Amino acid sequence: MSKILSKEEAIKALDVLNEEYDSRASDLMEIINAPEQTGLWKPQKGEAYWTLDSGGEAFGAMATYKASARAAYGLVFPSKDIAQKAAPLLARSNKWIAAAFQADPDAGEWAEDRRWTLVTNCVSLEIIQITYDWGYGWTYVHTREQVEKYRQILIAEGLGK
Repeated sequence: MSKILSKEEAIKALDVLNEEYDSRASDLMEIINAPEQTGLWKPQKGEAYWTLDSGGEAFGAMATYKASARAAYGLVFPSKDIAQKAAPLLARSNKWIAAAFQADPDAGEWAEDRRWTLVTNCVSLEIIQITYDWGYGWTYVHTREQVEKYRQILIAEGLGK
């Protein structure tokens, strides 16, 4: 190897390489040691699970093909206690969705022509118009008039001011 660096430059370059190596090794070790991302709990075939009926009552079942369909909608729970805790939260979420569809039968996820929705700041329901898709979770309607109707329905249901 021809000498293109001085001894001091070579030592400095080696130190930089070692720092980069240590940093990359640390990043890789974080990935290796990270807990596995498993997503939502799903029962295995033949395993007991809890779900909710349309009235919010928890009941137990054994995992079959129906468990897969219920799991796709987030309706399987490992215990009765957790299912019962989820029931009122699901009911509130479902009322928001139902109110949007009552105000606009073509409500749904964000689209170029469907940008109006509601957010709550824990005091009141605020009407907002979104110019791009913020992601999952909100139900959007087409017009200002529809979002106002959506808001009034939720207020009548005691879900906002």
